[in-house]
Amino acid sequence: MKETPWILFCLDSAGPSAAPYAVEVAAQRMRGWSREGVAFHQLLKPREEAAAGASALFGHSLETLERDGLPAASAYRELLAYSEQAPWVAYELEKHWGVLLSDWQQLGILPPGERGFCAASLAQRLLDPLPAANCRLEMLRQFYQLPERLPKSALSQLETLGDLIETVLLPIVEAQGLETWEELVAFTLAPWFPSRITFGKFKGRLFQDAHQDAELAKWLEWLAASSNEQSASMGAWYLQQLSSLPADAPRSREAGEPASQPQRGEPGGSADPATEVALVTDPEEERLKDRVAKARTRLAELEAAYTIDRRAVETAQSILFGILRPYFQKRDKLCLVVRYRRKFLEALLTGGEEEAEEVVRESDTAAHQTDTEYEQTASAMADRKTLSEEEEEELKRLWRKLVGLFHPDRFASEPDKQEAYAQLTREINDARDKGDIELLREIVRDPEEFMAKMGLSRLNFASEQELSGLKKLLNALESMILSTLASLETLREDPAYELYRLNEKRPGFIEAAAREQARKVELEIEALEGEAAKLQSEITELHGGAEPGI
Repeated sequence: MKETPWILFCLDSAGPSAAPYAVEVAAQRMRGWSREGVAFHQLLKPREEAAAGASALFGHSLETLERDGLPAASAYRELLAYSEQAPWVAYELEKHWGVLLSDWQQLGILPPGERGFCAASLAQRLLDPLPAANCRLEMLRQFYQLPERLPKSALSQLETLGDLIETVLLPIVEAQGLETWEELVAFTLAPWFPSRITFGKFKGRLFQDAHQDAELAKWLEWLAASSNEQSASMGAWYLQQLSSLPADAPRSREAGEPASQPQRGEPGGSADPATEVALVTDPEEERLKDRVAKARTRLAELEAAYTIDRRAVETAQSILFGILRPYFQKRDKLCLVVRYRRKFLEALLTGGEEEAEEVVRESDTAAHQTDTEYEQTASAMADRKTLSEEEEEELKRLWRKLVGLFHPDRFASEPDKQEAYAQLTREINDARDKGDIELLREIVRDPEEFMAKMGLSRLNFASEQELSGLKKLLNALESMILSTLASLETLREDPAYELYRLNEKRPGFIEAAAREQARKVELEIEALEGEAAKLQSEITELHGGAEPGI
């Protein structure tokens, strides 16, 4: 493998989902596990409908693609010359290779080189039991604290993939003895399912636990006997692995441990040693405890970042809601009026007055429910305190300290004590969400007194876990880190987050956006008022001049 040439590539596609085509291609020649020479990167001139797809992915505008892109045939000629007939590898190989083949077929180009292996499949297998659903490239970049490549593009994704391979995957490949290209391809193509069960009553459990858990073992046998072919294959694979794995064998993460971890200052190393997180476990107890401590610190930092961003988004939404509430509430009421007046007319004409009166009662209930929902939303937003920048920093510091001290994962093997600490953690998180600094200060000043006031057990930091418990704890913390990273990414993809960021850059932006939105809603209100009046006129006429309350 050391001298094997291959091509690592990434592309951005646009067009209809059934027939996408490339608008940006990046590739890197590899020699063994090292990047060889300068990467290839080229934009392609857009086809007629390319702009929307490209802009949605990496921000390419139609103007940029027209100005800097090459015609597809020219771009691919350069790419093929760069590739030198080497095998092709991508993070999502099935998707990216399919786009290239489709483009080449349309252009009459014969596929140069062979399809290699899928880097995502390689990562899933090597990093197992890292949750398979979180093996997205960006999640792994954040988890391993690899460099962030900007601006976002196919080239930046290619560079991140190279970082992941060299820094994270290569040590595990070497530890597992995958020495040749053929062994690597076979490894990625072999049947495989994640060690951590992803669904059902045992979701989150490692299948190897079936050696000690009879109920889990029975569930795997049930899965293998399923009438669903995929479920049966999964169950059979788990049972086969169990039969070849001694009950006391190390789990997959220990077995695939890399020889070394990223060091400070290297790709994947943390600028702050206190925030470093290692993915794999170590049989030495002291080292494992250190990793657990670092994982806790990293989790607290991420949760604090998520909390601050979420509070900022909620504050922006609260401002927007306060301005637009009267407009939206009036519009929603009119929508109900129109809907129920139509329903009233239909009931009156087909079912008579008694059926129509039932519609009136339904209308009153719906109107009351809408008013209640608006009041509840307003009340929830009013509970959130607006904090200064200094108070936000204090909130973050206090919350991080408290969670580090009282997180229930410290007592994973003691259910009663764990529940007490889980309740305390819920109180701490609730205070965080509401911006209640005073409550956090109270807990920090005298946690014993606060626990007593809540009727909980006294504090005890002397609990030490055995090696197996520490391994489970580290696995749990890693899953929580990935979950928090995913939540943070989802939050930052929300349009409400963009609203908050724009308002940070341009104070008053929210108010201006609200005024523009209010004008649009006023037009909707005007149209609804006209339709409601017309329906009321028809109802009044059918009722002989009387106006029912709807």
